[in-house]
Amino acid sequence: MLSLVSVLIQDGKASSMHPPRIVDMYANCTFSFLPQEKMSPYAEHTGGLTRECLGNRECLLGYYSAVTAMDENVGRLMATLASLGIDEDTLVVFSSDHGFNAGQHGLWGKGNAVYPPNLFETSVMIPLTFRHKGSIMPGNTRDTVNVVDIGPTLLEYAGNFSYPSSINLAGSSFLPLLHGGRDRKREDAYSMVCMEYGQTRGVFSRQYMKAITRQFGHQELYYHDLDPNETTNVALSTGPSVVDFELSITRMRSWFSLIEDPYLSGWMLPVTGRGQLRAVTYNAAGQPNTPAFSPVYPHHSLQCPAKGGCEGNDLYDSFLSWWDVD
Repeated sequence: MLSLVSVLIQDGKASSMHPPRIVDMYANCTFSFLPQEKMSPYAEHTGGLTRECLGNRECLLGYYSAVTAMDENVGRLMATLASLGIDEDTLVVFSSDHGFNAGQHGLWGKGNAVYPPNLFETSVMIPLTFRHKGSIMPGNTRDTVNVVDIGPTLLEYAGNFSYPSSINLAGSSFLPLLHGGRDRKREDAYSMVCMEYGQTRGVFSRQYMKAITRQFGHQELYYHDLDPNETTNVALSTGPSVVDFELSITRMRSWFSLIEDPYLSGWMLPVTGRGQLRAVTYNAAGQPNTPAFSPVYPHHSLQCPAKGGCEGNDLYDSFLSWWDVD
């Protein structure tokens, strides 16, 4: 298996980091299709890239130049497979590990554009394309799948494979969808996709609701049929939304309880979104060893007790005050 990784440069150095011929494609582009919304109040404290790039055309120019260059090189790869006569023997999967806010929600970046991390659709929605000439017919599906489903799907696609019954897999194969069929488990009214970024967790249900909860900070609930851009948080409203939120979070917690290791769970650890420095380990007293995650700021270290929870931590308390902003 050949894995190719492309890194998109997200800052404003477009002219020096990308071929001029690609940058020049956007010479007259105003990027008016990307409204630069008012800066999120949370980004004022933790969103360095947002403060640098929000409303900055050079950043947009750099990002779209990078995307265009990547798209061009995907085309070169596909042409090479065809010229070598191996495109019918090659399954190509194109995807990403996260989405991106380029002004939406007043942010620039992905889930870690602010702290605690966000789970806006613009942060978590990704492309997912499977191509195997002669085996997978052209088409698309609106069924909801998750990145944790890709592994089981690839293994099933490659041939007979079964997991030991002792393993609780987070994902499941969606192979029927690749062959134009139906995946009835995803059509169930109670099907859902759960997600986690550190101490932020969310669940998207087939009823087009997304509920988000955090160890600390605001809770969120969006109805995508009425509010696809997630502009109105109704988690604190009265009426049916209260029930919807509680039921969604309860089902999400049940799902995580089946698969997580509480000592390695991002929900229980001080994940800042600034990078992991080393493996998570504990001493004999059950306390974390050397911090595994980069601090939000160089002079801060977000330390939490064993098994998670950050109450009493100065940085935690300051975050609580920030998240009181309406």
